[in-house]
Amino acid sequence: MIMLQILTLASLGMLQVAGLLRDDGVLSVKQRHMVVCVVTIAKGHFSPGQSTLVSFPNAGQGISRRTLAQYRTNTEMHMLCHTLQNMHEQMLWLIGTSSLYVSLNTGYETYWKIDHYIIFTWSGEEQDSVTDAVIDQVQKLKDSSWWNNKAEFLVVVTEYHTKNDSQLALEILRILWTSYRILNVIVLIPQTINLQPMMDTHDGNIKTSTFDLHTWFPYQSEIECADVRNTIVIDRWILEGEGRFLKEVPLFPAKIHKNFHGCPLKISAIDVQPLVVKDNYIDEDNKMRPVYSGLEVECCRSITTALNMTPVFVPVTTAGLQARVDLISDLEDGSTDVAFGAFPLHELIYSLVDSTISYIDDYMSWYVPCGKPVPRMEKITKMFTVSVWLMIGLVFVLSVVMTWLIAKRAQNCAVNESSGYATVSDSVQNLWAVTLGLAVRELPRTGKLRSYFCLFVWYCFSVSIVFQTYFTSVLVNPGVKERITTLEELYSSDLVYHYIEENDDYLKYSLQSYYSEIKLRRTECGETEYCLYDLLRSQTFAVIEHSFHIEYVTSIIKNPELCSLDVAIYRLSFAMHLAEGSHLVDTFNDIIYKIIQAGLIVKWWNDLKTKYQLSAYDHYSMSPNYADFNDDDKDYFVFSLSHLQVAFYVIGVGGIIGFLALMGEILHDKFFKKP
Repeated sequence: MIMLQILTLASLGMLQVAGLLRDDGVLSVKQRHMVVCVVTIAKGHFSPGQSTLVSFPNAGQGISRRTLAQYRTNTEMHMLCHTLQNMHEQMLWLIGTSSLYVSLNTGYETYWKIDHYIIFTWSGEEQDSVTDAVIDQVQKLKDSSWWNNKAEFLVVVTEYHTKNDSQLALEILRILWTSYRILNVIVLIPQTINLQPMMDTHDGNIKTSTFDLHTWFPYQSEIECADVRNTIVIDRWILEGEGRFLKEVPLFPAKIHKNFHGCPLKISAIDVQPLVVKDNYIDEDNKMRPVYSGLEVECCRSITTALNMTPVFVPVTTAGLQARVDLISDLEDGSTDVAFGAFPLHELIYSLVDSTISYIDDYMSWYVPCGKPVPRMEKITKMFTVSVWLMIGLVFVLSVVMTWLIAKRAQNCAVNESSGYATVSDSVQNLWAVTLGLAVRELPRTGKLRSYFCLFVWYCFSVSIVFQTYFTSVLVNPGVKERITTLEELYSSDLVYHYIEENDDYLKYSLQSYYSEIKLRRTECGETEYCLYDLLRSQTFAVIEHSFHIEYVTSIIKNPELCSLDVAIYRLSFAMHLAEGSHLVDTFNDIIYKIIQAGLIVKWWNDLKTKYQLSAYDHYSMSPNYADFNDDDKDYFVFSLSHLQVAFYVIGVGGIIGFLALMGEILHDKFFKKP
């Protein structure tokens, strides 16, 4: 709103001057037609409700003071004021004015952009002075916060010139394109032509003064690509009566189409596997040639194929963070047209480049060793909680007491109870046999003891089923210990942080507070592939890596023992980056949308992983080869002594107890038995 108020006040100042100049008599016929022509163009081609900025030089010829009052004696300023007055009377646009001596800086950040520009120039008769005036004004506009090179531009040259008007228009169009990337531009230049050359030259109707509207179109052929080599007169304003256009055609047609006629597209791709893979081969001339592949390369090739463009890969000589900084400079100076290669969208580059929509989402995370296998003995002891074990023991003791009491009370009954339950030791032996699933020495005889004995048998059967189920699963897979899941657990562990330089630099400049809080001991990791290979092998350190790379290299491993923390560090969205103000962004976005909707990104990604898996299995000399971590023995399970060691421990303990009991009986019989 503040910016709109500034533009409105500037416009009102111009209207105050225009109020003193309402008499069109101060304007020549050519100037009146120029006013009508400019207003007609605005009404016919500028969308209502949008913003329009009118720019003009410092002063007219012969005037040096910088006050609006001095402009009253200048006919060009009269024409400008009449133009502004007529445009304001239409009440269709938000109109602002700009001059070299008026600052356009608002002192605050704004995302509001100008939709239309009208640039007047009247610097003199020489071509150089006209182009210099245009450059000065456009540079001033570019320095403002609401600059928009994709707006519609109308450059009005108000004076006749001794040189060819086509050459002047070509020079203006070339400067606006090469220096400011302005494409949607019309250059209005007064011209006198002979519409009827076969008629008598003395007839006053033979020559008619016109305003030629010059423009140009890029990518018209393989030769005429993005270079301004010639112009066309898209329409003419005829100075007859109230004036009219000769053709009445759209003056700002779409200039970027879906057919670029084989024009080259300079591509800079950073080698980041598997998104961009650079290989070398020897051609027929025995020269080393690079060949590019990978997920992002496939996406780019699909775009160039759809647009009929010729991809030309520009070598990238640096790597890591420096490579991305260099590519931004290359985009600015035109050394390359598009850059990608794990190049994420980032707030630091928004003001330097224009980016496409993202087509790959990635997460930067901590990767740590997974939990180590739990020892089987430890797992068996923890199969039931202590309270459950105590309850099982208590039930056994109470059952022994109960059977002994029932057997003792049954001695005076008609049916005598079996002697196998008459003593406590006999009851312990029988009930322990039932607990282990063995046969008892003698069955009970009385109804009461039989009923209780049956209940105890069913109880032991239920507990045994549950125990054997857990016991078998523990023997096969005892599970793993709890892994590190939070940042606090990681910092309190004894793991060492093996940092990858590129990821470490990105974290340092993007999340400085997070980076400064890393409390682990640090050591450089070296090459990423070897670093991850060592992590899988040793399980003794932690790394920060991209999820896409982890998924790719571990896709060959059936059960990769590599885990990440529950919360990722940073989310990244990879995209292609073009020069600031590039007119190719919207066209690229349309095709990328279709690629994503068709599922081609997912298909290419799966194809890359499949190809990697096949190459790893076929080339065991690959270094490092992650297929080394595939253990075929894990496909099935074989019981061995290590799995049955618990049973042997129980047998051993039982044997020791039996031996001690035997020795006790022998000693008791020898020393305490009476003769």
